[in-house]
Amino acid sequence: NELSWIDVFTGLSIATFFEGGRVEAGLLKKEWGSGDGVHVVDVINAPDYRYGIVDDPLAMKVAEPMLYTTIGWNKSSFDLFYKPMLIPMLSEEDPEGRWSMMSTDALTEQFAPLSFKIAIGNSPTTEELSQLSKYQFGARFKQTLGPFDLGVIYYNGYHYQPSYYVNNIDVDMLNPLGPSASATIDVDFTRAQLFGLEATFVTGPLTFMVEGGFWLSEDFKNEKPDKFNNRWVYLAGMGIMIPGTSVYASVTYNGHYIMDFNEFTMGTTTDIPVDTLQALLSSDGKGYLNTITAAIEVPLAREKVNIRLAGTYQIETQGFSLLPSVKWNISDDLVFKASGRVLGSIGEGSPSIFESWKDNSSAKLEIAYLF
Repeated sequence: NELSWIDVFTGLSIATFFEGGRVEAGLLKKEWGSGDGVHVVDVINAPDYRYGIVDDPLAMKVAEPMLYTTIGWNKSSFDLFYKPMLIPMLSEEDPEGRWSMMSTDALTEQFAPLSFKIAIGNSPTTEELSQLSKYQFGARFKQTLGPFDLGVIYYNGYHYQPSYYVNNIDVDMLNPLGPSASATIDVDFTRAQLFGLEATFVTGPLTFMVEGGFWLSEDFKNEKPDKFNNRWVYLAGMGIMIPGTSVYASVTYNGHYIMDFNEFTMGTTTDIPVDTLQALLSSDGKGYLNTITAAIEVPLAREKVNIRLAGTYQIETQGFSLLPSVKWNISDDLVFKASGRVLGSIGEGSPSIFESWKDNSSAKLEIAYLF
C-alpha cells in the first residue's frame, strides 16, 4: 500500500505554556470521556479501522490537524479545540478487503433472494472535505467535587462514520431473481451536535464511570433519508483494583439508541434511510446496539511483565473479539510484546464487523527500542 502522512506521523505538534494552561497546534491525538478505553463522548479524533481492532485506544485514532487549548484553575479545567477540516473514519477501501466494514456479502444477504451487484456512486473528494466549511469545534468543562469528577461536553461537527445511502436499486421485473439486479450507494457525511456528560466516582478500590450524550442531527426533523437521525448514546462501567494485589479488572456496558428509526421491509427499493441500511450491516437491523467490554491486567516481576486480556461482546449481533497480550519491559529502552486477536460470533451470528472479520484471527510478536 502507498504510505500517506497518517501512516508516518502519529503526532507532530508545537506547544506554548502560560500560567494555568497551554496551547497546542499540529497533528494531535486527544481522548475525552471517563470510560476505561471505551467511550461514547470521545469526539476529537476520527477512528482508524484499517487494520481491525487492537487493544491500544490511541493507536486506533487518526492524528488530526487541530488547535487545542487547556486552562486549569483550582479544581476546574476547560478544554477547547478547533479543526479546520473533516477527516473521516478510516477503513479498508476495498469492499472485499480483509478489514472491510462495508461487506457487500452481508448487504446481498439482507436483500436475498436478489443477487445484487453493488457499486459506489457519489462520494466527497479530499478537496471537498478540506474546505473550511467542514470546520469542527468542541469544548469540555470539568470539575472535581470530592470523590467525583464531572464533565460537560459540547461538540459541533460531523459524524465520522460516513452515511452509505442506497439511491437506486434496479431490478429486472421480468426476472427479479436473476443476476441483473444492481444497487448504487452514495457516500456522504452528517453534520451534528453532541451534548454530553461524563462522570467518575472513586471509592476505595472501586472506580465507577458514566458517560451519556444526545446527538442532534442536521436532519433533526427526520426528513432526509441520506442523513443520520438523532440518537442517544450511553455508557456505564466499573473498575476494581483487587485488594492485596496489583491486579486491575474492569467491565463496561455501552450502546446507542436511534430516534425515529425505520425497520427495513422487503419490497423497499428506494429511499432506504442510512440508519436502516447501516443497521442491516451492524446491529441485526435494529435501531439500537449494546456492547459489553471487559478487561483484566496482571502485572508480574515487579511490573516488568504485564499480562492483559480484553474482550468485547455485542448483544444484538452475538459478535465478539478477544485481545490477549503479554508485554515484557526487558530494560528501560527495550520492550517485547506478544499479542493476539480472536474475532467471530456465537452460533451463526448476525452481520457485524466481528462476523465479517471472523477469518482474521491472528498473532503478532513485536520488539521496540525506545531512544
